[in-house]
Amino acid sequence: YPPAVGDRKTVVLFVDFADLSPNKDAINEYKKVQVPHTEKTFEMISYGKYRLKFEIVEKFYRLPGSADSYLKAGFDNHELSKVARAMDHNKVINETLKAADGDIDFSKYDFLNIITPDWKDTVEAGASGAAGFSIDGKSFFLSSSGPAGDYIGKPTLINWLNHEVGHL
Repeated sequence: YPPAVGDRKTVVLFVDFADLSPNKDAINEYKKVQVPHTEKTFEMISYGKYRLKFEIVEKFYRLPGSADSYLKAGFDNHELSKVARAMDHNKVINETLKAADGDIDFSKYDFLNIITPDWKDTVEAGASGAAGFSIDGKSFFLSSSGPAGDYIGKPTLINWLNHEVGHL
């Protein structure tokens, strides 16, 4: 897990699929709402001992395969949420790292934030980790992952990124 004090860096990456277009409002949502609120909140609740800096890459990375190939078979029914498809976080993280590797030095970051398109089905987004790769000296990353359409334009969900990063 990333240390809970000090200066930390994370990167926000946007992905899409050949059969599922990105939500064009996602970048603005992160620049103007989710990231500023989350950076401010973590510094405030830690009394200045945890300063989290998000770097937003304003580009959509195309992942290979169909959108459905990044979902697990069947549905999950989580206690506090609606029935949803489960994302294959390991595959999403691994393929995102491969797609963005030419642009990014991942050794600078403590964890990732991967923003997917809005899925056709309800997908259980969240925080998870992935191994099975070697990139810029790292072989494991934690990540918050999911579609932005769940909270764009919904002021009551301004804490979405806070919540998911809190799991990490």
